[in-house]
Amino acid sequence: MPRTKISEYRSYTDDQIRLALQDLELSVFRIRMLSASDRAESPMEIRNYRKEIARLLTIIRERELLAEAKAMEEEKLAAKAATENTQASKIASKTVSKSTAVKATSNALAKSAKETTTKVSTPAKSSSKSTKK
Repeated sequence: MPRTKISEYRSYTDDQIRLALQDLELSVFRIRMLSASDRAESPMEIRNYRKEIARLLTIIRERELLAEAKAMEEEKLAAKAATENTQASKIASKTVSKSTAVKATSNALAKSAKETTTKVSTPAKSSSKSTKK
């Protein structure tokens, strides 16, 4: 069996890798069955097939880990965006609360200023007793 380079396996699609893996596992099974029934196969042949299987399994695992890493990165970005949106809304609500408080305070000050000016400008009624003659 000619050895396939791992770079060639990496260019395969997932389906092609799984198909090659099944073929190699079937070949190992056949060789073991033949060696059990008097055909003396070299142990090197079985070892080479097992190495090819290990290469394919390694590529499959690399792709799984890469997909998991991408998914985790996307989750982190989504969580970060959600956190930023939450923080922005909190800041906006605080700003609205502060501006509402400032308006309420300025309205209260204006009202008290009007009352003060009204009290000062209105003359006090004198309580003089009028005498009747």
